[in-house]
Amino acid sequence: MSLEEAIRKIQILEDKRNELEQKNQNLELENENLKLENNSLKRIIFGSKREHTPKVTEEQIEEQCSLFDDPEEIENDVQEQINEKVEEITVYKK
Repeated sequence: MSLEEAIRKIQILEDKRNELEQKNQNLELENENLKLENNSLKRIIFGSKREHTPKVTEEQIEEQCSLFDDPEEIENDVQEQINEKVEEITVYKK
């Protein structure tokens, strides 16, 4: 192998090394961008904005409670339903 061939091979190897270093830098940059995007999407999906619950006012609580009638009426209705379901069973002894 002559000196010129060795220099040419060294130059080719250096060019490949430079190309691979550039490719590596691009991949590292892309990887970093994807990590940032991933973290951003995680914050959107699992962040506190998504878990925020609206505050309930007293008026809303009163409206919700007013869905039911007077507790005594409800108790009477329940007692009537129970009385309707009651069956009398007679047992004969031998």
